[in-house]
Amino acid sequence: MSTKRQPEQKTLRPTAEPRMAESTPSRQQLQQCYAQAMQLMQEPTYDFDQAHALLAECVVGDPGNALYVDAFLRNLGHTHGDNPARLPEPAQAVPAEWTRAVADCDWAFALRAGPALLQHNPWDRHILQVLARACEARNWTAATARYLQNAVEASPRDVALNRQLANALVRVGRFDEAIACWRRVEETDPYDPEPPQMISRLTLEKARHIVHDAGDSGEEPGASGTEGAAARTESHPAAPQAAAPKAKRPRGEPRQLKLTHRQELEQAIINTPADEAAYLELAELHLAEHRSYDAQRTLLKALEVSKDLRIIEKLEDVNMLRAAEHLQTAEQRSLQERTPAAAEAVERLRQEKQQLEFEIFRRRCERYPQNKALQFQLGLRLKQLGNYRQALEPLQAGLEVPEHRALASLEIGEILQRYKMLPRALQCYRQAVQLAAPDPAQFECRRRALYRAATLAESMKIMDSSRQYWAELVRIAPEYKDARSRLDKLDGIGEDL
Repeated sequence: MSTKRQPEQKTLRPTAEPRMAESTPSRQQLQQCYAQAMQLMQEPTYDFDQAHALLAECVVGDPGNALYVDAFLRNLGHTHGDNPARLPEPAQAVPAEWTRAVADCDWAFALRAGPALLQHNPWDRHILQVLARACEARNWTAATARYLQNAVEASPRDVALNRQLANALVRVGRFDEAIACWRRVEETDPYDPEPPQMISRLTLEKARHIVHDAGDSGEEPGASGTEGAAARTESHPAAPQAAAPKAKRPRGEPRQLKLTHRQELEQAIINTPADEAAYLELAELHLAEHRSYDAQRTLLKALEVSKDLRIIEKLEDVNMLRAAEHLQTAEQRSLQERTPAAAEAVERLRQEKQQLEFEIFRRRCERYPQNKALQFQLGLRLKQLGNYRQALEPLQAGLEVPEHRALASLEIGEILQRYKMLPRALQCYRQAVQLAAPDPAQFECRRRALYRAATLAESMKIMDSSRQYWAELVRIAPEYKDARSRLDKLDGIGEDL
């Protein structure tokens, strides 16, 4: 194998508008370069740089040819040991002219200049995604998919990249690979309902294509049908995709398709994009089906056409829900993996969730300054963030809201105890116990208040009250923390006396 040379930094000097090679001499010349590069790459050891020069000429001259793109990326991968992890990302500072071209969506420039930038890191996500967008703008779907494949190799858990790649793979008939992308999305976010639905849909679509291809060729249905369709698309990446066969219309009256409620709402949005009610109803439907990602996407689309406060606040609710779901997923993963990285991810997501909720309730309190329930929610978030003194006043607003009175007393008591105001804290705990007792929905608040009151009374040497609170806690929740052992200890002390 030849000695690997560090590629020199080159100034981008694109010359001609990229296009599919149309003239016979140009196509023949590119094909000769490709054939020569393929011959080099088949050898056990070969000159990487020579193969790169040949394949770079191919992808610049015929940027939509997926065979050229694939060979070009494979050769660069060999140059860097076929290991994305060994290269930093980004591996280099991109030239200013590239940045301007991307901002202006100058895809012609991107297709000319991108291959040179990839020489330093064939897994540079930024460059690869720009090249994929450039190919997608020209409907070169197979080339789009190939660039995205390298991006996913570098970031296999990136949900957005996997979704993007899956969509491109479906358009070229590569259903198995698209399903694999959705499985990675599912592993990253097990509570996202879209991946299992897409996996099921693509499995059925794959079966339909197998039967269709087998019928066209006269062969028995089998896997070769799908593979053949994918191969034909790869060989002619610029060719338009064949339309799916239409079902034969039954004789007589034309069949009327009955839309589901979701489809009706989606059609209503298409027909009347400014209809806020349709967006809101569709988002509610997604939430009822535990499709929070789709609800979030629907509401973001609604915000593009309307700043209705109902849409803003529903999106805030969905954003908080999504943050809670991500935290729950991370907590489950941390329990399974038990690694420092997993634990750090949990803590990071918890902080992000708390900060998001604080910002949302701060804005809501600004919108509705007289709403005591919102002020109480803001106080809870301030307390979570460690701003105890600032949290006291909004928490006290909860004392004026009947359903929040017990929890507000408990939260205020915890802050007072933190600042050594023990008699007042104990009074708050007693009040929380009394207020929560009649309401089964506040059972958790009652347990916490009893535990706080029992431990504080014990530390203040008020043993009779402490014993009373421990006994009540053991009666309603015998396995709660160390309540039983603490009660047994107090009873033992009483016997000794």
